[in-house]
Amino acid sequence: MKKYLKLNQKGVTLVELIIGIALSSLVMAAVLTYLVMNISFSNVAQDEIIVQDQVGKAMKVISDLSLEQESYQRVSSAHIILQKGTERIVFKQVGDEVHFTNVAGETKSIGSNIDTFEITVVNEKVFNVTILGIINEGTSDEVSFELTNKIFLRN
Repeated sequence: MKKYLKLNQKGVTLVELIIGIALSSLVMAAVLTYLVMNISFSNVAQDEIIVQDQVGKAMKVISDLSLEQESYQRVSSAHIILQKGTERIVFKQVGDEVHFTNVAGETKSIGSNIDTFEITVVNEKVFNVTILGIINEGTSDEVSFELTNKIFLRN
């Protein structure tokens, strides 16, 4: 017995093809928008971590090194000299960084992306340090973090 092919079988029409492409384009656009938003959110979250780390690191160094000092001299709102006997260490803001100069005179950066480094006098053994870090300032992705610490000289 012979089988005959049906010649009037229908395939996909041009209209059905266009509708299918349009629907898949809408789905892909939605997925792409979702991915772009998540990448943007991830970048902002990463910037938050960076600025918190920089501010926290600078504050930790200042706190740790200040404990053993005997006295301090506030040179300006963003510059302080700590002394123990004849040895001096210095913290000051230079541009968007906080710099530390040790007793040997070596200077290094202890924090970057710093907008404000401010020293306020409380008494002869206590001072406040406020550090404000900012990344992407003036943009919609601006991230800032501020930390204030009261520093006590133990000696």
